[in-house]
Amino acid sequence: VGRRTNLWLVLQGLPAQIAFGSLVWLPVLFRERAEAQGYSADTAIVVGSLFATLFQLGGVLSIVGGIVGDRLQRRTPRGRALVAAFGILAAVPFYWILFFLPMHIVVPDGGSTGAIVGAVLRSVVTEPTVGLSLAMAVVALALTSANSPNWFALIADINPPEHRGTVYSLGNLTNGIGRAIGNGLIPVAFRLFQGSFAAPLNYAVGLAVFQVFFIPTGVMYWLASRTAPRDIADVHRPLEKRAATVAP
Repeated sequence: VGRRTNLWLVLQGLPAQIAFGSLVWLPVLFRERAEAQGYSADTAIVVGSLFATLFQLGGVLSIVGGIVGDRLQRRTPRGRALVAAFGILAAVPFYWILFFLPMHIVVPDGGSTGAIVGAVLRSVVTEPTVGLSLAMAVVALALTSANSPNWFALIADINPPEHRGTVYSLGNLTNGIGRAIGNGLIPVAFRLFQGSFAAPLNYAVGLAVFQVFFIPTGVMYWLASRTAPRDIADVHRPLEKRAATVAP
C-alpha cells in the first residue's frame, strides 16, 4: 500500500470491471436488433450470440498492447502505464459507435444454426454496416486489451517478488467487485432507459453510459505513470543488492 503505483493499479480495476462487466450484455443488444428487424426470437438469440462472439476477436490483439508497452518501457519507465491509459481512453468512442451504429442483419429466419453462422460470416463482407461494426468492435477491444498485459507487467516492475502475489490478489478482489457491480447494475439501467427509449435503443444507451467508467480507469493509469518511475527504482535497488550477495 505504501507504493502509490500499487494503489492506482488496484483501484483502477473497480471502474474498469464495471465497464467490462456491462459488455456481457452485448449478445442481448444484437438479439434485440435482430428482433427489431423482424426475426423470430429463436433466430435472434443465435444471431445475438454469434455477433457478440465474433466481435470479441479484438481481444486476441492484447499481445500488441503488451509489445507496445514493452518497447515504450525501454524508453521511459512511464511507458506501460501510458500505453494502458491511452488504450482505455481511446477505446470509449469506438464502443459508442459500435452500440449506436445501425446494422442490417441478413440471415435465414428459422434456419439451422449452421446456415445462420454462414450468413453472419458472409455478412461481414457483403453488408457494409456489419463489416464496419466488426471493425469498431475489434479496434475497441484491441485498445482495452492493452490494459491486461501492462497491468501484470507493472505489478512485477514495482513490487519485489515476495509481494507480487499479495498485490495480484488485491487486484483480483477489486476486479471481482467491479465486475459484479457492472453485471448487477446494467439490467437496472436498461429498465430505466426503457421508459425513454424503445428496444434496442435502451440497450445501446445503457451500454454507452457504462463505458464512461473507463474514463476514471484511464486517469488512474495516467496517475500510475507518474509514480511508477520512482517505485520501479525503489524496487531495483534492493534487488540489485540481493543479486550482488549471491553472485559467484
